[in-house]
Amino acid sequence: MWNLIDPGVGIWNATDAEIRVQAAGGGQAVSVHCGGQQAVRLQAVGDDQFPELGESFVRGDQWHLWFPQGQGSYSLRLVLHPFTDRAGGLVIDTTVSIETTLLDSHPTIDLVATGDGLSAETFPAEAEWSRQSGHSSGPGAACVTSVFGPSLATSVLLGRRDYPFTMDLSDDAEMRLRLFGEFLEKGVIRRARPWIRIDQQTGPLDDDLIAQLWDQLQGSPLPLAS
Repeated sequence: MWNLIDPGVGIWNATDAEIRVQAAGGGQAVSVHCGGQQAVRLQAVGDDQFPELGESFVRGDQWHLWFPQGQGSYSLRLVLHPFTDRAGGLVIDTTVSIETTLLDSHPTIDLVATGDGLSAETFPAEAEWSRQSGHSSGPGAACVTSVFGPSLATSVLLGRRDYPFTMDLSDDAEMRLRLFGEFLEKGVIRRARPWIRIDQQTGPLDDDLIAQLWDQLQGSPLPLAS
């Protein structure tokens, strides 16, 4: 269960490690730490800044966070729902929702994880689906992108709602996936739902496990954001 120790700071005790999320906003990235090491962060892009946290509450195993627009260019809602997979890795089912009151806005958010050994995988059936649906010519990211740090492996899984519209800006130093690349109309809510898997075992990923997790993500309905 979530333990909120300060405004914008939450602790989740997994089986083998403590997960600490810092989500105060106000120009700071939302960051996830495991074992004292940053596993992944969500950050604003360019001149944009994350709004300050306005409200947060826990409902069951879900932590809901609301960052009102204020003087910025968009408002942001996050829902973080951790669970443990069959191999003991922690998965954070993350719903990211953005909305703006501006008439001309192109807000984007980057998912960033630092490390070596970057890998990206799109399953053969998904590659064929992407080709047939006409998404293969778009920006597009892989179904699963992973990066390996000194003591953590971080993977981001994206379903069909997201991977065709996500830009992969990764390089040798970090994984960087850019969510929401399109014009955002005033009053429209746009959502992304990455699953973030964090594991303190930094060896090769279990292909069957990752494929099973991705199928689980793809087959589950988009949760409510509030």
